[in-house]
Amino acid sequence: MKLPSHTYTPHAQARGGPDGPLDYFRAVDIRDALAAGGERTLFGGLAGNAAVWDKIVKAYEKGGG
Repeated sequence: MKLPSHTYTPHAQARGGPDGPLDYFRAVDIRDALAAGGERTLFGGLAGNAAVWDKIVKAYEKGGG
């Protein structure tokens, strides 16, 4: 069952469910879910919560996790 967009919670849909561990793969899932219907900046970058999760993913990719 797909939730209406105004009640969509990407963390509940991400791998591991809402209580799963927060790791790189889950952060990517959440970022991608938010980016699919999210806002973009003037130059096409992510905005809002998707931008926050993109920074988390990039920190993992730099070895911060």
